[in-house]
Amino acid sequence: MHLKRVCSIVFLQLVLVGYLCAQMSLSDTIRMDEVKVYGNLRESHSIGATIYKMDSVKLKIFQNRSAAELLAMGSVNLKSYGVGGLSSLTMRGGNSSQTIVVWNGVNIQNPMNGGANLSLFPVNMFSSIRLQYGGSGTIYGSGAISGILILNSNALFSQPNGGELSLSYGSGNTRSLSSQVKYGDKSRAISVKVFGQLADNDFEFRNIYKIGSPKERITHAESKQLGILTDVNMRLHEKLFWSFSGWGQLGDKNLQPIMSSTQPSYANQVDRSLALVSNLSFSPSKRILFNLKNAASLGAIDYSDKGVNIFTNNSYASILTELESKVEVLNNGEVSMGINHTLETASSDDYVGSAKRNRVSGYASLRKPLFRSRFLSVLSIRGELVDGDFKPVIYSVGAEWLPTKKLIFKMNASKNYRIPTLNDLYWASTTYTEGNPNLEPESGWGGDVGFQVKSISSDRAINVSNSLFYSNIERWIVWLSIPTVSDSKWKPFNMSKGESWGWESQVDWSLRVNSLTIRVEGFYTFTHSVFSEQPGSRAQPMIYTPTHRFSGSLNLQYEKYGLGYYHGFTGKRYRDFQSQLPAFNLANLFISYKFNLLGKVVTAGLSVNNLWNQDYQLIAGYAMPLRSYMFTINIDFTR
Repeated sequence: MHLKRVCSIVFLQLVLVGYLCAQMSLSDTIRMDEVKVYGNLRESHSIGATIYKMDSVKLKIFQNRSAAELLAMGSVNLKSYGVGGLSSLTMRGGNSSQTIVVWNGVNIQNPMNGGANLSLFPVNMFSSIRLQYGGSGTIYGSGAISGILILNSNALFSQPNGGELSLSYGSGNTRSLSSQVKYGDKSRAISVKVFGQLADNDFEFRNIYKIGSPKERITHAESKQLGILTDVNMRLHEKLFWSFSGWGQLGDKNLQPIMSSTQPSYANQVDRSLALVSNLSFSPSKRILFNLKNAASLGAIDYSDKGVNIFTNNSYASILTELESKVEVLNNGEVSMGINHTLETASSDDYVGSAKRNRVSGYASLRKPLFRSRFLSVLSIRGELVDGDFKPVIYSVGAEWLPTKKLIFKMNASKNYRIPTLNDLYWASTTYTEGNPNLEPESGWGGDVGFQVKSISSDRAINVSNSLFYSNIERWIVWLSIPTVSDSKWKPFNMSKGESWGWESQVDWSLRVNSLTIRVEGFYTFTHSVFSEQPGSRAQPMIYTPTHRFSGSLNLQYEKYGLGYYHGFTGKRYRDFQSQLPAFNLANLFISYKFNLLGKVVTAGLSVNNLWNQDYQLIAGYAMPLRSYMFTINIDFTR
């Protein structure tokens, strides 16, 4: 039913495209401002925010792996339930529901749990991966409290025609294949990307829950993955552009037992998802742009455990229609406005009936450069109706001051919010869990101040940034254990307050000497994150949030040879309110060699994961692999 509605909307859009094209004369010199076409209308209004973009070398190294594995070596905190298990991202002391995931301009989080399983996101699907730190609720809506993971795949006109094929084999009997093909001209382009993986995931680990910490192998963790993503870009006229993206993903995963278990696991989870995005952009002049967006995110999650005779079916749909505009005003200023309708539905064997939610929102944002663009500022505002209930208006302000070409001072502050997930509201009362239909949205404010130093020349570049951040969230939603007549059960409640503050520092240095290229990156994050159950009560630590986190990398490229070393340190984290998981270091080493074969560029690569053979846990009780290896062959068919 949902898919039919989406297809109908896309069909009507195609009819509109055809009508508009019939009214315009096409020419052989079709050109369109690529900044307007490809730049998301929201991205240029992120003034003052801290943003990190993954470089192409990282994306190439991790192309046969998941976004979870890539981000685990970065500056953010990752939680993972074992090898290939549910993996979620947290930033600046928040939880996974407060960090949203955006693909091609659309929030693709599961409305049931407010998260996204990054172990099912193959890196080769994306041409760009960026992290934006801090609150952005006025632009991106509910949930953008701690940060945003921004994924893009559809900027086809900036990519060459051709294709790639990549094959990998590694420890745990992991077999991966990824490929992509892009073809087009200056007015039309299409890209198809495919990813497949089979893995036994029987990695070695040390079982610290047993006397002597013996070496064992992970059991019942086999997984299968298959994904396909198609992008289409069409310049229909110098004033009209249409893009379409479709991404389907299938995952079938046996769920490994925790290390302390004496019983085998029979649990299995099958994830199926489909995301569709259609954009029709019309620019009647260089100063004005309109964009009509239609999107759908559909999914099904089937969980089974034959050992205890549990079989649960879950499905969800999020359907979006949005009209955006951008107008240049006030001497190089820019006003961006949008109105959005989102329908969210979900069905689960564990729900009280079917869940349905209608959301209508509108936002406006003014971006204005001053003093010959030495000072940039942005002011944004947003309002939302949820099932006819008007939520408080939120707002944000950001600024950047450039006293010199190499120095930038930044600041931003925002009021943010997050509405409860459908699981929070509709989960039925069972033996162990119960939803809470009386939950209120989380609401609060946050901000950061910092500076950035940039220096770029023909053979070297350096980028140093530092920022202090603070966030205060009222009515923080937390699942707590409550006593019952026979035992206890978990139920979500609005806590009094959640508070986090800290410091982020980044260094990025690169140098080119003849055929040698050197790049060094370093990140350090200090985070203090707590919440209080009641006013005046003792503050409790936010679980699985490390106080200290460091990551760094060294990449060397010399002619046909490549070498990369990635190192991450994660400090102690509370697993509950009393006990902590130990700190750990995690390092990966990558070696590559390029050569020509039958006129094609072939790259052979070897990666050593967990180089120093460390014992570590991301979630208490779930084993993670000791040292492992992967060999990759990549063939480039680019013209």
